[in-house]
Amino acid sequence: MAKQLPTFKYIKPPLQREMFEASNAICECCLSAQGYRYAWSIYTKIEVNELCPWCIADGSAAEKFAATFAELNDYRTISDENRNAFEKHTPSYPTWQGAVYPVHCHDACQFAGLVPSKQELLTLTNEQRIKNDLPDWLINETFLANYEPSFSADVQIAKFHCLHCDETLYHLDMA
Repeated sequence: MAKQLPTFKYIKPPLQREMFEASNAICECCLSAQGYRYAWSIYTKIEVNELCPWCIADGSAAEKFAATFAELNDYRTISDENRNAFEKHTPSYPTWQGAVYPVHCHDACQFAGLVPSKQELLTLTNEQRIKNDLPDWLINETFLANYEPSFSADVQIAKFHCLHCDETLYHLDMA
């Protein structure tokens, strides 16, 4: 039976599997084959290719390799404690340009997946689109006719929830 993946504060549990692949690779941090490997961005000065979820979750990979895995959209408004927890323990979500997590209520927001439907895009108010830097063409009929929520799509609209007030925020990513 496969080992259960660790949990990550800033990623909704059902989505955590998207960040990792089944693998017999040896983790470069703990030097063990854990059954999974991290599948996305690793920001560090040295080349690191194989990390297990547990070394990211406990912060040992960040510590050993001076690594981070994702970015915040505003480093000025997050508390030092929350910034440290985010930078050392949060994997990236699948993205073209690098994972960017919005900050709200002095903390990083939790990744909740991609916007699942055209209907949700249509319900966004002008104020919400402006606040989230979402262009008007996202509600264009041509775009909506072809919108497919997929990590391999050329246009991805990531959805986030504030952990403190449950406000929903968005981030646009394009190939």
